[in-house]
Amino acid sequence: SFSMRLDALRDQCLFDDIDELIESVFNAESINDGSFDAVISWCFWNLSHIKLEHFLTNLKRFLESDLDSSFELVRYLPDFSRNLGHLSCLYLYENYYRSQSGREIFIKNEGAANKYYLDMLIDHSKLKINLIKPSQFPNKNIKSIRSFDTLLYSFESENSVRIESDASNSFVQLYPEWFLANRNPLRMSDSEISKGHQMLNNIIGNKWFVLLHVREPSDSILANSQARDSNIHTYKLLADYIHNKGGLVIRMGQSNLPALASDFHAFDYARSKIKSEFLDCWLWANCKYWVGNVNGAMLTALTFGKARLITNQWYWNLYGGPEDLVLPKLLFRNEALLSIDETMKCDLSRQMNRRYMENQGFNLSENTEQEILDGFIDLERNIPLASISNLDVELRKRLKINNANRGIMRISPSYSISWGEKLTSIKN
Repeated sequence: SFSMRLDALRDQCLFDDIDELIESVFNAESINDGSFDAVISWCFWNLSHIKLEHFLTNLKRFLESDLDSSFELVRYLPDFSRNLGHLSCLYLYENYYRSQSGREIFIKNEGAANKYYLDMLIDHSKLKINLIKPSQFPNKNIKSIRSFDTLLYSFESENSVRIESDASNSFVQLYPEWFLANRNPLRMSDSEISKGHQMLNNIIGNKWFVLLHVREPSDSILANSQARDSNIHTYKLLADYIHNKGGLVIRMGQSNLPALASDFHAFDYARSKIKSEFLDCWLWANCKYWVGNVNGAMLTALTFGKARLITNQWYWNLYGGPEDLVLPKLLFRNEALLSIDETMKCDLSRQMNRRYMENQGFNLSENTEQEILDGFIDLERNIPLASISNLDVELRKRLKINNANRGIMRISPSYSISWGEKLTSIKN
C-alpha cells in the first residue's frame, strides 16, 4: 500500500508529499509492519541520484542510531537469490566481507535464477554460505534488523552500516568489491570447460565469441517497457562486424525474447533447445567479451572477469571493471538535450517508468548502430586505463565517485567525442 501511495504522489508530481511519506518510515513500527522495506524498494527504483543519496544518508544514520537490536556475524540475506543480478551482488558482498573472520551468510533456498551459478558462488566463497528454507528465516522486526543485510545496506558491525554495491551509483563511499570481484573471477574446472566444448562444438567450433544480452520486451515495443530496455535490431551492425572478423555472436537472455531477423549474424542461444544453467555459466566463463544493456547478466559477466561494453545505459553508473566501457542513454526534455549537470539535477535521473517520463515531457535517446559498433571497437583496442575524457571527469564528479576506487568504468572514447560535440552544439 505504501508503494501504491508513493506511485500516486509521483504521478501527480507531489514531491514534497513524497519526501514527507518517506521520512515517516524511519521508526520501529514501520520496520515491524514492512512499510520500511517497501519504501526502501520504491526509493531505489524511483528517486533521482541526488534524492537517493539524501535518502541513503538518512537511512544509514537511522540504522546506526540507538536501535533496540544487536549485531552478530550470522547474517541473513533475504534478497540475494531472487534473480541473476542479485546473485551477482552476493558475489560482490562476499568479496567485500571475505576477510571478516566468522561472518556467516544465510540465504533462501528457493527459486535461484541459476542454481549452477549459485553453486559456483558458494564453492568459490571464503565465507560460509548456507541455504535454508524461507520458513527458517527469522522475522524482520526492530529486534532483529541488525541481523539482516539487503541489496542496499549491510551492517559491518553494531553501529557501522555501509551502502551496498547495488546503490553505489548514488553514494559517496569506497567500493573495493567492484575491482576485487573483477580481479578475482569465478573459474570453471578443466572438466567443465571440456564438457561445454563438446556440447557446443557444432555451433562454436574454434571461433572466438561475444555474448550479446539485450533486455527488451517480448513484443519489442519500447513504449510500454522500462527505460533501460532496448531493441536488439540496433546491434545488427556489430554482429556483422564480428562475423566478418571470424567471430561469433551468441545471443543470451530469456526464452521469451523476440526472434532475431534471419539476416542477423548470431546464434540465438536464448531461444534454443540446448539452453541450460550449466551452459549459461560456461558461456560467461569462456566468452571473449560481453555486450548488452542494463540487466542482471551484466553483473554476472563481471564476476567471470570479462571485459564488458554496457550499451544504452540508463540510469547512469560508472562502477564496474576498469576495462569496461559504457554508452549512456541521453535525456531530452521537450526534444532538447540536457547536459550532464541538468540530467543529474533532474528528478527523473534514475526513473525507470518510460511512459511516466514521456508524460512529463522527457524522452531518452537510444544508441545508434554505429555508436554501438564504434564502442565495441574501442573495447577491442584495450585503451590504457589512464586515458579518460573530460566527460568522464565531469560524470565522475556529478556521480560523486571517490577516485580512490579502482573499479570505475569509462565512457567509450568514440561516444565521448560525439556526446561532447552534441553538448557543444547546444551551447553555440
